[in-house]
Amino acid sequence: MLVPGSRRDFPFVGIAVTGQFVLAFAAGCALICAFAWKRFSEPTYDVNASAFRDFRDLTIWNLKDSFSLRRAYAIYCISLIFIYATLAFFGRVIVQLFDALNVSGLQIGMGTIEFDSWKWPLFLALGISGFAPLINPLVPAENWLRRFSHEVVGIPTRLKEKTIRIKTLIDGAPSDDSRRKASALAQRVLGPKLNSFFALERNLKYVVHWSYEEHVEWSDPEIRRKLNEYERNVRDEAENALTDFQYLTDPARTPDRSTADEDRIKDLEKRLLNNTRLLEDLRDRFSLIMAIYCEYGSRFDKMKPGRLRDSIIEKVVDKREMAATGLPLYGFVIVFVGYFLVIRAQWHPLISSVPLTDQAVAMSAALETAKVFLLVWLPSTVVASFVSVVYGTGLSESPLNKSVAWATISGAIGAFAVAASGMTLVAMLYSALPASNVSQMWQSLFGSGSWTGALLYYLLLTPVAIIAFCFINSVRAPDRPPRFSVILGLASCGALVTLVYLIVFASITVSQPCMVGSPAQPASILKVVSLSGHDLETCFAYYSTLDLIVMPLTVFFSVLGLAPRRLRRSKILGKAQEIAATGVAVLLACAIFLVSSASSAHTREIVIGFRTDIPPFSYLPPPDGNNEKRPYLGYLAELCYEIFDNSDYQLIQVPINGRNRFSAMRQPLPELGDRKVDVLCDAVTVRLDDPERTGAGVFSPIVFVSGVSYLWRSVRRFRDVEVGYLGNSTAERVAKEACTVDALRLGSSGKTPDCFTGQPTECRAEMTAVRSRDPEPTKSLKEIGAAIPAYVLCPMQDHDQLIEWFCSNTDRDKVYFGDREIILGKLAAWRAAGRSCTDVRDPFQSFTYEPYALLIATQDMALFAFVQHRIYELFSHRAGAEALFYKWFPQQTMSEPLAWLFNLNSVMDQEQVISGKKEFPNVKQRHTP
Repeated sequence: MLVPGSRRDFPFVGIAVTGQFVLAFAAGCALICAFAWKRFSEPTYDVNASAFRDFRDLTIWNLKDSFSLRRAYAIYCISLIFIYATLAFFGRVIVQLFDALNVSGLQIGMGTIEFDSWKWPLFLALGISGFAPLINPLVPAENWLRRFSHEVVGIPTRLKEKTIRIKTLIDGAPSDDSRRKASALAQRVLGPKLNSFFALERNLKYVVHWSYEEHVEWSDPEIRRKLNEYERNVRDEAENALTDFQYLTDPARTPDRSTADEDRIKDLEKRLLNNTRLLEDLRDRFSLIMAIYCEYGSRFDKMKPGRLRDSIIEKVVDKREMAATGLPLYGFVIVFVGYFLVIRAQWHPLISSVPLTDQAVAMSAALETAKVFLLVWLPSTVVASFVSVVYGTGLSESPLNKSVAWATISGAIGAFAVAASGMTLVAMLYSALPASNVSQMWQSLFGSGSWTGALLYYLLLTPVAIIAFCFINSVRAPDRPPRFSVILGLASCGALVTLVYLIVFASITVSQPCMVGSPAQPASILKVVSLSGHDLETCFAYYSTLDLIVMPLTVFFSVLGLAPRRLRRSKILGKAQEIAATGVAVLLACAIFLVSSASSAHTREIVIGFRTDIPPFSYLPPPDGNNEKRPYLGYLAELCYEIFDNSDYQLIQVPINGRNRFSAMRQPLPELGDRKVDVLCDAVTVRLDDPERTGAGVFSPIVFVSGVSYLWRSVRRFRDVEVGYLGNSTAERVAKEACTVDALRLGSSGKTPDCFTGQPTECRAEMTAVRSRDPEPTKSLKEIGAAIPAYVLCPMQDHDQLIEWFCSNTDRDKVYFGDREIILGKLAAWRAAGRSCTDVRDPFQSFTYEPYALLIATQDMALFAFVQHRIYELFSHRAGAEALFYKWFPQQTMSEPLAWLFNLNSVMDQEQVISGKKEFPNVKQRHTP
């Protein structure tokens, strides 16, 4: 894992994103957008329900030119692509999570799919678009998403509501101009309803005339044919019904009782009742036709002027919709280019300490552009779209005009929620890109010690969304358009308020001010504009001043851009809307068991050497009256106690350390009472190429697997880095290899840093911080790239000395190499003692395979056989072995090599270990005569 050239600039939590994978993902996006229409066009309501009986005669799902259906499909498609991207890039993690939940119906059997292969995004796209079977857990989610996409734009409820409203308007209210003389037959049959039917007759004539004159552009001839055929049939029936109604209500043409027989009168009465029912049915069908035309953009200009036309335009026709913001989407292309150029010139920092390549610059510029997009554009757009869907597009009907204060407060809360969700996603992406694994990502996301987590940093930017929304809404909401001078003033005020907040934000998020000049003097962010030359370049990048320029200008143009649109009230053909998806949370639970044991009398003495300084494997805690028989604690210490518990061996416990552990097995030592150690209870790495180890004894079966890792304590000084490790250990080789390949990326500009052995005056825990009398000036990004710090190697004798050195205060960064569990245990013990050790960063990975075993004296092979047998017994009792691990490594999961070790050491039948050898008394040998 420390091979030069094997690391990527952006590991992206271990997900390999190759060029083929990206091309396959892009092809999958196109496939979903092109072919998801078939699934989308399936109705999400009961077509046979009585509420939608009018829709059965005309299949509205074939009318795919309507604005509502296009907007619903845009929402559906964008949401599917968001889900598709999440599954494509994080598929392995999500599948493992669902399988780990072990809940019925959530298991996903993916066979032999390789999630890093280009086949995975294509397979996923085929499933989402309907060409392959959809993944089972996605079926209900897709159905809900499709129904939500339809309902959010009012399909079919929006069309049904418009149909009902038009039906009411066609009925009309009786008026003087609709009254005329009626036949006695009509007065007797219809009674007080007669004037209402006269109003319906008049309005239906207007509708029939409009039907002849109206023409709407249709991109699909099949749609025009179906609707035209349906409309022609309704129109023909309406003309006949109106002619018949006029005949039946004309007093000059309809006979009365004095001139016609009774049968003739009854037939006419029945005919009139059937005619009125037909007029009402024709009214309903025409209402549906007109609602569809309205959805397609008809403004009923071809209808004869009158009360009906005015009422439909006022109550039904969608008002011309204002833009959500005055900043078009292509403006963010300019924002991206601006960030790219400034970052390339090293006047704005990259998102991670990586070489200055075009890929790294583009990635940083894209993330910064997304930040501005999610703070300024998206919150206002989502709130405006929500208001448009709920209250309609008419400004006079929305609550924005009725209560601007209430609308501003509620809208600001909504904008804040949208921006907070967006900033959370940006923070997760910012943390995931440079992280090698998920643990590193969480540490960067939530912070560690005095490090500010990315999540808190980005969430503190969300008030910018509130500022932007309030000023945009102040122009967009009022029904009467403000003057251009007022809009210009509001845009300037919005930019100024945003700038003031960002200045405060930048001031409180930096640990110390930028230092310039000689002698160095602090320069606040307000003084950046007064600097020049090298000082300007340095502090401009130090405070990320580009954000203070881009975001206020974005707010300014978002408000000012509404001026021409507000005055012209031009119609917006489409509005992008994005549905936020829920993120995935990972929950791991471990069971902690305690193992109790008792000691008994022993007959043979052996000397056990216990390490005193390597928690959580073996260490000596402060004296306690309750642990006289077992004074040493730790995973290996307890394992040794369990090996010799209830045996014929009597333990003589002696302390050993990293310096005398091997020599204590070869010869008696004075500090051990002139005793030789028989069993070394220590985290001894099995190394057959080390004569010191192999000459001291023989290795037992492997009892633990670890690996060399490191802890990095950064004090944010761009100086040489001290690298500490235990001499004559595997960590020494790994530390030198890390120095050789520049594992900490000190040579981010492409230059290789040097490696030096520490001088006697260096690498000392008691060394005080070396500070000049005058503070040093802040370095620019170019100076940091030109001056490459070196690695200073600091071998030490034991871990106590290492942790004291590591947590001491100096002006250098420090790296502590050692077996992972040991260095984490030493850090935990240091902090548990109430001592400070801040700004520690953990790579959450190991770089070697370190098998630990006990070392047993060679002169006693019977002891070796006993230890070997007991180790296999203890590991075969799986519950007890796992309990021992979780006791000393709580809230951790076994690494894959360690889990395999526990399985491989379990060579005996667990039931036989617990209950003894199984007997079968009913099985007997047959005696033959």
